[in-house]
Amino acid sequence: MGAEDWFTCGACGKRFRWKIEMAGREARCPCGAAIRCPDQPEAEDGGYDLAPEPVRAARVERRVVTPVAAPTAAAVPTLGYQTPRAALPKDPRAGADVETLKNQTIPIWLLGGGIFVELVASFIENRHDLNAALFHISFEIIVGTILMLVGVLIAAKIRGIQIGSFWTAALRVAAISVAPAAVGDLMMPLASIIPFGGLLRLGVQFLLYFALLGVLFDMDESDTWYCVTIIFLVNLGVYFLLLFRPWMK
Repeated sequence: MGAEDWFTCGACGKRFRWKIEMAGREARCPCGAAIRCPDQPEAEDGGYDLAPEPVRAARVERRVVTPVAAPTAAAVPTLGYQTPRAALPKDPRAGADVETLKNQTIPIWLLGGGIFVELVASFIENRHDLNAALFHISFEIIVGTILMLVGVLIAAKIRGIQIGSFWTAALRVAAISVAPAAVGDLMMPLASIIPFGGLLRLGVQFLLYFALLGVLFDMDESDTWYCVTIIFLVNLGVYFLLLFRPWMK
């Protein structure tokens, strides 16, 4: 074979001189790719010498001849490096704003709007008796918040859920206790005239209840379901306790 005999690396396209003693042997390209010297050369000049790949990597590096780079077109300009978003310094005020939004702003608005809607609904239901409406809404908020808070604290203790300080947790629980019920009161006129309206109303209330519990306490779906189950069991236990209380005397 002549000096013009050669073969190419399939990974990077570099050309290497073909020698009969290399035919069929494994070698390594300077780009790092393992290549096999073909049995027959590709006839064209301008290649590089390729050393066979020894057993040890250290010897490969000593025996490989670095090829002279062929003339190429103008180099493609290198793009400027951009720091990954996760590595950028975070503004501590952004985290504080989010926490304030979840721990105070949203719960206060939900609680205030829910109390207003519940008070109006209770005022109408109690035949415009303001005192009865205030007593009803106060009892509902206090008892509902306490029972839900007990359930949340039990679930957080068992599952290791971080709920923050006690008072901010109580504020969020009060909002979750009141807001879905207020939405249910707003749906009452529609629910009374459509088929299965009562079932639809309960479904919307539960979805809102579930969503608020997960969002305001940063819980995933499994933790939220666990929390809902514990709250349900607490309410069920109190119900049966009150139901069988006369038999305990």
